[in-house]
Amino acid sequence: MIIRPIIHTAHPNAWKDFMLACGAVPIVEGDSWSVYGLGRGRLGVELADHEPPGSVSLSSESERLDKVGSPYVRVAQPGDHPDLTVLGYDLPELLIHNLEYEPVRGGKLSATPLLLTTKVKDNIPVFESLGMEVRMIGDSENYAEVEGDGTIALHVRDENEAPRIDLSFGHPDLDELAEHVRVAGFNPYIVTEDYGRSLRVPVGDEQAWVNETPADHEDHVAITM
Repeated sequence: MIIRPIIHTAHPNAWKDFMLACGAVPIVEGDSWSVYGLGRGRLGVELADHEPPGSVSLSSESERLDKVGSPYVRVAQPGDHPDLTVLGYDLPELLIHNLEYEPVRGGKLSATPLLLTTKVKDNIPVFESLGMEVRMIGDSENYAEVEGDGTIALHVRDENEAPRIDLSFGHPDLDELAEHVRVAGFNPYIVTEDYGRSLRVPVGDEQAWVNETPADHEDHVAITM
């Protein structure tokens, strides 16, 4: 299961430049739609049209949708190449597509989108049924991470907010990455907080957020289905 967040942006060229600075490999590039292969997972860059600029959606790709035997999915788009939609608890729209492009990897960046929901614990079996592996569950059960080719981080949200996806990435060496994107003309800065370090990079009117991850974690890619 390849994790593919999508950034809907008014500045697709800025995101293209950022992806290349991170070592990502273009899989498809166009004026309104591009996909980049990361070290783990992918990123879709879409010119904001029907979605608000800066908003993020989440999809994934699987080679064999007919092998997805989860009770938490249904067909969203019938036909020769159907899409599946994930039916979890207090989730934004999550789609599973047929693998659209051959697996291509580039750089050390990993896709780690943050999914905000009131049902962190309840949704863990949903993602396990899709073939993803639980990497960790917080002691308070307000946070969890599930892995495929890329990681989805589940975080409890404020009950006054709607469920949503926030864009984030992981990288084992933020200092190295900061230098690469700085040379490419960006203005990155590193923030140190109780839970660790993160790199923030203004990209157009939006911001890329990259958390520091253990180096050995980047060597593990769980490919399922």
